[in-house]
Amino acid sequence: MARIAGIDLPKNKRGEIGLTYIYGIGRSTAKEILAKAGIDEGKKVQDWTDDEQNALRNIINDEYKVEGALRSEVQMNIKRLMDIGCYRGIRHRLGLPLRGQSTKNNARTRKGKKKTIANKKKATKSKKEMAKTSKPTKKRVVKVEPQGRACIFASFNNVIVSLTNNAGQVISWSSAGKMGFRGSKKNTPYAAQMAAEDCGKVAYDLGLRKVKVFVKGPGQGRESAIRAINTCGIEVMEITDITPLPHNGCRPPKRRRV
Repeated sequence: MARIAGIDLPKNKRGEIGLTYIYGIGRSTAKEILAKAGIDEGKKVQDWTDDEQNALRNIINDEYKVEGALRSEVQMNIKRLMDIGCYRGIRHRLGLPLRGQSTKNNARTRKGKKKTIANKKKATKSKKEMAKTSKPTKKRVVKVEPQGRACIFASFNNVIVSLTNNAGQVISWSSAGKMGFRGSKKNTPYAAQMAAEDCGKVAYDLGLRKVKVFVKGPGQGRESAIRAINTCGIEVMEITDITPLPHNGCRPPKRRRV
């Protein structure tokens, strides 16, 4: 399997299609990259030689901004628009479409929870808001020790990282959804890295220094989450895979078509 820019490309796709799985590369850019590398567009990813893969990596790293670098640039541009308070920035802040689409009726072009526009609908209190108004409960005190555990749950839909003490009490946690990723972007190595960094910084500031990592689930972000915890200054002592495996139990679902 070809791994370029931290993404595993599907081996049964043609080259011009396979490269589009990298964030920031479309069909025209993929054709341009393959032409520079001297690779036929119709050649499948699994048929690429090691030299051809290295040539593609070098071209993409030197000449194109993709994946993490491009995502952070887009986020910075959105933040700049919000900071200067222009029309597009205000629309970003409200989570509404900003390119002239009609939002008066039912047309919606932004993913996520439906927003109430102007005074068309009266927003009702959710169960969470009603729960917040109830009487306050006593906050649990978590004892932070230098050594603890890191639990990484990587499903096909999300990545959840929790750092706990040896008693299992959560010191800090984060997830791809909490970091603002939506839909298919939640199950990416970059999303797992961002969640692990967010979680690791909080735990490091509280005094956590060493962890035993417990990994569960078949998701993509397992390794990148472990690396991100290590780069935060928290030493990874051992890694244990606790993904449950059936012993000829229920019939498994059909294989995913990727």
